[in-house]
Amino acid sequence: MSGSLLLQGYPFDEEVPDGWAMAPLGMISESIRPGFASGEHNNEAEGIPHLRPMNISSQGEIDLSDVRYVASDKSSLRIEEGEVLFNNTNSPAWVGKSAVIRGSGEYAFSNHMTRLKVNDHFIDSDFIARQLHYLSTSGYFQIHCKKHVNQASISSGVLEQSVPILIPPLAEQKRIVARIEQLQAHSRRARAALESIPDLLEQLRQSILAAAFRGDLTKKWREQHPDVEPASELLKRIRTERRKRWEASELEKLKARGLTGNQLDAEFTKRRKQYQEPEPMDALDLPDLPEGWCWTSMGDVFKVYVGATPSRKKAEYWGNRHHWVSSGEVAWNRITGTSEKITAEGLANTSTCLHPPGTVLLGMIGEGKTRGQAAILEIEACNNQNSAAIRVSETPIPPEYIYRYLQYQYVQTRGGAMGNNQPALNKSKVESILFPLMPLKEIEAAIETVGALLASSDSVGVSAKEMLSRSSFLDQSILSKAFRGELVPQDPNDEPASVLLDAIRQEKARQTAARKSNGKRKGK
Repeated sequence: MSGSLLLQGYPFDEEVPDGWAMAPLGMISESIRPGFASGEHNNEAEGIPHLRPMNISSQGEIDLSDVRYVASDKSSLRIEEGEVLFNNTNSPAWVGKSAVIRGSGEYAFSNHMTRLKVNDHFIDSDFIARQLHYLSTSGYFQIHCKKHVNQASISSGVLEQSVPILIPPLAEQKRIVARIEQLQAHSRRARAALESIPDLLEQLRQSILAAAFRGDLTKKWREQHPDVEPASELLKRIRTERRKRWEASELEKLKARGLTGNQLDAEFTKRRKQYQEPEPMDALDLPDLPEGWCWTSMGDVFKVYVGATPSRKKAEYWGNRHHWVSSGEVAWNRITGTSEKITAEGLANTSTCLHPPGTVLLGMIGEGKTRGQAAILEIEACNNQNSAAIRVSETPIPPEYIYRYLQYQYVQTRGGAMGNNQPALNKSKVESILFPLMPLKEIEAAIETVGALLASSDSVGVSAKEMLSRSSFLDQSILSKAFRGELVPQDPNDEPASVLLDAIRQEKARQTAARKSNGKRKGK
């Protein structure tokens, strides 16, 4: 019999376990019928469900999350509980996906699918469905399906005459199915637990950041270091240094105009009076902070810049000189290179400017996740108009501190966006973002603790992702053992499959004779 079977790529040995047999699918099937093209579907649950290839999941189960309906008089061809549904046409990877219909009710099914009916006195339909599904996932049908332009197919004739099916004794079939269901239930629970880990880890990360910016993570540190410089003094020093940088810049501008001597001094005195000190912070309605901390804003502590994009029409503006950060590259990361660079001419003719390493970039534009994401520059670079550059590196504050705070406030930062057609932040909004300032030494302790905790959570996330990836092979391993006779113990008292096949042949012969007899009576 094996001479007529398609055994290339078959994942099992031709030599079957004791008491088992191998036969073509058609021999053990009472009926192999493809469905019908639906014509027009409806989503209003009018008529009966019309199953399509996507209604068989990758786990070999009927998936009714997206069901279309057809008029009940469309066709008399139905599939009912206990019958097997087989994908005969689809992309090659999905040809052969199979499942058993469970639950009461009837369904119509697509002509891209084939209904298999077996006699449950001899064959367990669940056993056949799982075996066919395993043949699909092992790549067997991909080898033997007929390729079309965008699809592949297996004909009913090939299924009936040439696809080999392993047949244990009926009692063993049922034991195997029960064991498969038990093990796959464990597998599903494990997979569900692994799939929940990313959300749980994100909650953990937010809890870690919240604890850091409430002061919980460094509470013991503060008790051990009562005499550190308070944040208010750090803020004063930052403001003083910021004014000095501004004055030095203004003085250079005046010198560039050729001013010297008394004229330079007089003009510089005027300019110094134009400097605007930050407005005093009103912390009345803000949460209380640990002793030594204070509330401040991004604009109070740092210079904030908005970038620009050189004209795309001028090729001379784009080249291999200065790194230029696009909005898509600001994505909770450290930027060590950019996909595009601009020339010195492009920099000179655009309102963007170069920022030193340690600058924190904040995405300001975007409907999706882009807006509110941050990045730290590890290189000197300029940026486009879709992100703000926060010059943290001009202060003693480590850029990681602001980066982590923006990570903690991601949802709130996005909520502070403005705009009609496209929600957006702007420079003023970025400058007005409030944050708690710790003493500098405490900032360093907090960053170290947060970094260690987040690294541990990231490690758990990587391990969970790897385990989830491996779990997809677990079901395959279960099925592989099942159809090699290694999943459940064999019972020598079970009636062997050879006797089962003889009984199937006799039953088919009886049915054929009955049909002929009925045909003769109708003819008379």
